[in-house]
Amino acid sequence: MRYIQIGAIVAMTLFSSGAFAQFQGGGLGGGRMGGGGRQRDQSMNNESAPRKVMEPADIAKKQTEWMKKSLVLTEEQEKQIAPVNLKYALQQKEEFEALMVQNQSGAMPDRDMVIHKMEGINLAQDNEIKPVLTAPQWELYKKKRNKMRNG
Repeated sequence: MRYIQIGAIVAMTLFSSGAFAQFQGGGLGGGRMGGGGRQRDQSMNNESAPRKVMEPADIAKKQTEWMKKSLVLTEEQEKQIAPVNLKYALQQKEEFEALMVQNQSGAMPDRDMVIHKMEGINLAQDNEIKPVLTAPQWELYKKKRNKMRNG
């Protein structure tokens, strides 16, 4: 249960930074939002399908696409932001894996520690993205990011 909670926190943190760390397959609706017969059938049979977290390159690509669409990025802005998104998607994966290794008991790392580490990475990413965006784009980005975090 604790693993699911920490996984949800990491996914939320990645998503809140626009990285969209969605599970592929095996989730509700086979990886889509909404109810899915597959999940219901598995829970009834006490089976669980393995869930894969998207790779950092895929996360960064989705994040950049989201920013391009939501913030109406220019081609030049997209070229500057894409590598920043990849850099921080890789950092988040590395940090989470390091936290798992540090916790040699096999239990999930402390929830607050995970949140603190991921928020630090998100802040660094925002600091690199901000100069690339116009003032109105930056305000819109903050508004949309906060809306994702707070539901």
